[in-house]
Amino acid sequence: MSDRPVYLMLLALNSSRTAIALVPWYKSTEPDSSEAKPVLKDMVISPGQTLTIPQTTAGFEWVVQEPTSLSETQLIFSTAPFTQSLSALEAAKHPKAEQQRIQPLISPLEVAQAVLQDLHNASAASDMNGTASDSYVLDVNHWASLSFVYQVV
Repeated sequence: MSDRPVYLMLLALNSSRTAIALVPWYKSTEPDSSEAKPVLKDMVISPGQTLTIPQTTAGFEWVVQEPTSLSETQLIFSTAPFTQSLSALEAAKHPKAEQQRIQPLISPLEVAQAVLQDLHNASAASDMNGTASDSYVLDVNHWASLSFVYQVV
């Protein structure tokens, strides 16, 4: 119901305590490319649009597996793109696909720091006077998250 786009990222800890993410691969549609290649792009909800996360297509699989334990999924929304986060995912050399994939995070600390930096950058319009350079300002007017905690049995 917003009048501006909302960007999103899905991160989780599975039941074996492995960090995973929905890695947003899309086919490249750049005019200078002779063939379509998978590229990372922000997942975005345009004004008036609805979006199903994850977008299931043929071959997409997100199976919750043992061991029995708690799992948690975070769906993070922002008013600004996840530029640093996508760069961190790209730098991790995830296997490229031609669709969205749930994949283990190769470098979870770097991705977590990049997400915090993206949310900090989205909050840049907020008053940051007196803020230490080694801290994050996260204005709740520019981001939100939904946390889903569930038990795998």
